[in-house]
Amino acid sequence: MANKYGVEGSHLFITGGAGFIGTTLASMLADDNRVTLYDNLHNNALEHSPLRDHPNINFVKGDILDAASLAGAMTKDVDRVIHCAAIAGVDTVVNAPLKTLEVNIQGTFNVFAAANTLPNLKRIVDFSTSEVFGQHAYNVSEFEISPTVTIGEGRWTYAVSKL
Repeated sequence: MANKYGVEGSHLFITGGAGFIGTTLASMLADDNRVTLYDNLHNNALEHSPLRDHPNINFVKGDILDAASLAGAMTKDVDRVIHCAAIAGVDTVVNAPLKTLEVNIQGTFNVFAAANTLPNLKRIVDFSTSEVFGQHAYNVSEFEISPTVTIGEGRWTYAVSKL
């Protein structure tokens, strides 16, 4: 019988695995799966987490912009990839818009390219946040085809990079 999350006996690879969303997902899934956390430790929520000592958790330090390292860390038995790595946070995005675009677009491309080589890949999940809907978003749907942000403003670089 599957666990309450519907995933067990898998090998999950989580980019941004030491971030808030990555560690939360890992804590929910590690008891019934092997989990590889891949992260550059820029925002290290794993540092004080009990996940550090979990027997089903493997941590690999790396950056999604390093395509070769990423592909090497994504072992052939990985069957699910959860992509959480991204530059986020309004201050960071406003102060480093080009880096935001590079990490969130090129990094995502690298993740998908590496995942595409996995012989047993069942699923890839690409995370984002409500930020993509813009500041005035109310009652919007993830199926909207038009962005609700002013694309030319630096404030919305993250949203543009995740659309």
